[in-house]
Amino acid sequence: MPFANDLIDSNRERLDEQGVARLQSRFLFEPAAVMALLRSRIVGQDAVLAQVEAMLKVVKVD
Repeated sequence: MPFANDLIDSNRERLDEQGVARLQSRFLFEPAAVMALLRSRIVGQDAVLAQVEAMLKVVKVD
């Protein structure tokens, strides 16, 4: 069974071959970079940071 990322890449390649325009995300940030900044500035709030990280990932994928 292929991984979800493999299926997504396959679909993107197929759409590129067909000349279908791909939508760009409205959000131009990397969740890992945002979380690194937050973790460097916020201490003792691991549970909240985990929730923020999960939310950022959902927002990023639109």
